[in-house]
Amino acid sequence: MKKILALVLSLMMILSLTACGGSDKYAGTYKVVSVTVQNTTIKKGDDLWKKAFSDESKLPYMKLDGKGKCTFLFDSETSEGEYSVDGEKITLKDSKESIDGKIKDNQITISAGGADMVFEKE
Repeated sequence: MKKILALVLSLMMILSLTACGGSDKYAGTYKVVSVTVQNTTIKKGDDLWKKAFSDESKLPYMKLDGKGKCTFLFDSETSEGEYSVDGEKITLKDSKESIDGKIKDNQITISAGGADMVFEKE
């Protein structure tokens, strides 16, 4: 009887620890690595990339905290918001808008402001 009680208590403790805290596998910082506008794609490292994004601190990025909250920088403006993932679909929301994208293999692809952007997890 004592062994069964100890096993049940151990299982309850393990389940309570997995229910608390933790973060999803998408947590991390994603930085833009390519931008496509009007059928023209520039990628990180290209000469045009270096001209367009000469200031690395202004590169678009997303930080996902693993618990549904995010911070993102677009057009030199930082916003706080929320995100949700359903399969390969990611939805990013702030107080102004909601953007849907695709998340797969440590990359997030979104379309916004007439541009398709690929972000890669650091």
